[in-house]
Amino acid sequence: MNVVFKEGTIECVEKPLDSSNFILKNKTKINFITPEKRLQYWSYIVSYYLGYMKQEYGKFLSDLHSHFLSKFDLSSHPIRFIYTKRRIFRIVQS
Repeated sequence: MNVVFKEGTIECVEKPLDSSNFILKNKTKINFITPEKRLQYWSYIVSYYLGYMKQEYGKFLSDLHSHFLSKFDLSSHPIRFIYTKRRIFRIVQS
C-alpha cells in the first residue's frame, strides 16, 4: 500500500470523516442530540467506514490508514455508549 492520496489531496476522505469529526468534537453533547439525528450520524459513520474499507476513497499509507480508522472507530463509541446505557437503565428499572 504505497498510494498516498487521490490526486495528491486529502479531500477525498474529508467528507467521509465529517460525521466522525462532528461526533468526536461534540461527544459530551451527544446525549442532547435527538435520537433520529444520532441514528443518522451512526448510519453515515457506518456507510462511510464500509466505503473506506472498500477503498472507494483511495488508498493511504499505513499511518494515515490507522489514523482514519481510529476516527471511525472512536466516533462510534459515544453513540453506542448512549444506547447501551439506556438499555441497561431500562433493565434495572424493570
